[in-house]
Amino acid sequence: MLPQTPKPGFRQFIGVLWQEWGSRMCGVTSVPFTILAVFLQLQYAKITFASLAVVAWFGTVYKVWATERTRVNQLEKSLAEPDIRGGISEVQFTVPEPYPYGLPRDGTDVSFSLHVCNHSPAKTNIVRVILTVSDKGGNLHSADASVSRPSGNFREVYQGRTAPIMTKLIDVILELGITHDFTGIAHFDEVRPEGLNQESLRAIAVDGAGEYRLPVVATQ
Repeated sequence: MLPQTPKPGFRQFIGVLWQEWGSRMCGVTSVPFTILAVFLQLQYAKITFASLAVVAWFGTVYKVWATERTRVNQLEKSLAEPDIRGGISEVQFTVPEPYPYGLPRDGTDVSFSLHVCNHSPAKTNIVRVILTVSDKGGNLHSADASVSRPSGNFREVYQGRTAPIMTKLIDVILELGITHDFTGIAHFDEVRPEGLNQESLRAIAVDGAGEYRLPVVATQ
């Protein structure tokens, strides 16, 4: 359980003021006033230290206000920006299906399951999912993934056969605390499955606010 900030109270307020004001009366702020007091008469020395007290008081009030304002700004920023978390699992590296008429197809297909959840009240949608993987030579490859899930509706394909209507990831609004599951596939050109360092696979989800790196939960 996260620690909670105590509720505001007059005693806590006085305690913070006293601590801040005391540090300024005895700290660096007091040095020039003390130097002046050494060379001034008693009457002017009193005025000097009274001025120190006033300056320290205004500095204290500003510090207390600025600290709370900074915390509020940080909280507002955290609530205004999405916080996407999740991961990919059930990863499979396969040789692509051949082209029509049996022509071979180069590269590697990577299929996976995607799980994402927004941990912020700020709604968003994922516009891209990028997979990156290194080959055995250390070269990095990247590919955009096609990500979707069945919508629960079906359409007729041919001669009475039906197929599920797919909902694309980009069309799903991610709201606070709701986990969404999708399936995806990405194609990497010019490199076969045996030439890839499969442990280096990474996923990046992109929305209008930024990028979110999603770990690989399991690889098959």
